[in-house]
Amino acid sequence: MVHYVYKITNLKNGMFYIGKHSTEHVDDGYMGSGKLVRRAISKYGAENFKKEILQFFETAFDALLYEKELVTEELVERKDTYNLTVGGSGSWYAANANVELRKIKNAKAARSMNSKTWADPEFRERQRIRLSESSKRLHAEGRLQAPDWNGRKHADETKKKIGAANSKHQSGSGNSNFGNVWIHSLVEKKSIRVPNSELESWLAKGWIKGRKMKFEQA
Repeated sequence: MVHYVYKITNLKNGMFYIGKHSTEHVDDGYMGSGKLVRRAISKYGAENFKKEILQFFETAFDALLYEKELVTEELVERKDTYNLTVGGSGSWYAANANVELRKIKNAKAARSMNSKTWADPEFRERQRIRLSESSKRLHAEGRLQAPDWNGRKHADETKKKIGAANSKHQSGSGNSNFGNVWIHSLVEKKSIRVPNSELESWLAKGWIKGRKMKFEQA
């Protein structure tokens, strides 16, 4: 059995993770067990990460002691590390037994998740494309079908909620026609919407303010 402390660095942004590993084979492809570093590898691709073995040890305990020396509270609080807990814990249970430490870890994980995933426009676009392609594939395979609303009706309470939501959404600047005004032409026999800022120029061309639904046929 081989025991060592390693460092994994994100070549895209310089963020890193330090951990301890015990294995029968040094070249087993292990790239860390931390939650954030695993997500980062999934996001950026393993080819964009560099792994360094910092030191080998005779026992797993000695490796844990060295990890503890490196992964301190100060390092955990740094913004350029994927480490969520101090080193030397040796197991998930030990790392989560301390309630206060668990709260700190969860808070940092939430901040990191938001700032490095869904708050990232590139990440959101990749997720949108992935979900869209997955949906198309499932539809093509007949495993996902659009709901059939034939013969079905919304309950009165549901209708009220939908109406209230639409009313709020379509009010003021939320309305797609906000800032526009209807005008019509007796010559061209049609009605159109134009921006308020352009109204005077249209009126000068002979258009009339207001919407006309029917025009006399020539």
